[in-house]
Amino acid sequence: MNVKKLVCSIISLSLLVNCGIAALPVSASAVDTDTEIYVSPDGNDSNSGSSESPFKTLERAKAEVRVHNSNMSGNIIVNIASGVYYMDNTLEFTQADSGTNGFSVIYRGITDENGNSPIVSGGVDISDNWELYDESLNIYKHENIDWSFRQLYTNNDRAIRARVPNLENKETGGPYFRASGGDGSYPLFIGTNNEYAQKAGNDAEIIWN
Repeated sequence: MNVKKLVCSIISLSLLVNCGIAALPVSASAVDTDTEIYVSPDGNDSNSGSSESPFKTLERAKAEVRVHNSNMSGNIIVNIASGVYYMDNTLEFTQADSGTNGFSVIYRGITDENGNSPIVSGGVDISDNWELYDESLNIYKHENIDWSFRQLYTNNDRAIRARVPNLENKETGGPYFRASGGDGSYPLFIGTNNEYAQKAGNDAEIIWN
């Protein structure tokens, strides 16, 4: 056998051995050493964090990770069930939330049978405490909201906030002003005698789309 054939044979054997190792199934003992934590919007932070008794918030799951990650013997997996997780503050991760001993801390979203995935939102849930304001126009109101917002969603769809005047013609965009394309500037002046500005006072805003 010449040198070229010998080298090729060794390379081929090496590839076969490597492929065979990669194809080996993960041992049961390796899986058993993983620590799994479960989170669900329907959970409770006083729960144990198991699949049958999940936590409610990502903050609680993060705190539970720190209980187990000082001397890891397997990966820590945080399973995040589908649904919306409302966050009042930024969820910040530091080195204290990392894996140890060569193992990883893994946060993974779980898609449910309907194809829904978890959503982490900085919004505020206002689905409760609505009152009927005008039955003839099917208008409801929600009081005691003392913060400003510019985005409103209903059932995950972008909703339109109350506006004056309202859109009357979807084809032409009327009665809104329309500007043609170009690089020019478009000055816009609203007089103090404008009826809409008078109604809103200092809270009036101009929306440019």
